[in-house]
Parts: sequence; C-alpha cells; structure tokens
Amino acid sequence: MDGVAPLSGYADCRTTAGDITSHHCMQGEKMISRGKPDKNAMVAITFSLPGEVTGPVSVVGDFNDWDPYVHPMTKGPDGRHAVTVTVPQGLTFAFRYLRDGGIWFDDPQADEYDARGGILHVPASDAGRPAAKDSKDSKDSSDEPEPVSA
Repeated sequence: MDGVAPLSGYADCRTTAGDITSHHCMQGEKMISRGKPDKNAMVAITFSLPGEVTGPVSVVGDFNDWDPYVHPMTKGPDGRHAVTVTVPQGLTFAFRYLRDGGIWFDDPQADEYDARGGILHVPASDAGRPAAKDSKDSKDSSDEPEPVSA
C-alpha cells in the first residue's frame, strides 16, 4: 500500500507516520472482535487498541463515511481504547484508525488491505439470515410452514 509501511521492529504494525503504533501488534492480542448476528442480522464489531496509543483516536471507514467524529474510541479502566460499531452481516468494508495529529494507521488483524486501508469481511450466515442460537430449544419461527387456507 502506498505511503503505509510496517514499522521498524514492530512486525505487522502499519502507519503513515513512521512512529510506533504499539507493542500490541507483536503480541498477538485481539484488536478486532466480531459478535454474532442479532435478530435483525446486525453484527457488533469491537475495535480496540492498547493504551500506549496516545491522544484521541477514532475508527473510520465505509460504515461511517470516514467521519472521525462518529466513532471516537474511549479509554477504558484497563487503559485500552475501544469502540463498537454495528454493521449488517455480509458487509465488506474498508477502515483505518485516525489518531490525533492526522496520523492514520491500519490494523494488523484486518482480513486484507487495499489503497483505502484494512478490509474487514463480516460473513453472512445461513444465506442472509442471522446465525442460529446455540440452544437446541430455540426455533426460528420462519422455519415453520405457513398455514394453508382451506
């Protein structure tokens, strides 16, 4: 990707600023968590960064029209920055992190990369229907045959 290179000594950390994004990238900790689809086929995606990332930071992408004010990350009691966005299952979108000072960086756990940054695929399950619940007792009413009129 033009203008974005791995950081020296920090494999898989990519930034346009040339500074250290975090040691987190080398440790293999989870930075992106995908939830299960809800009854409306929406999936919660949680983005998190370690506390070593300084200043305000936002996650921006196709899902928020690249607006850094829509999904600012908040610093939790554990020191990590995090934000959760909700997207439809089956969506593929580009995203990046934008740090204070106009510093863009990519997530090493993106599924792939293109000129826009990291690409994340949110798989569709069961041909566009939300994933079934783990319980065997749950039954989706859409699986029942419709009554036939006489």
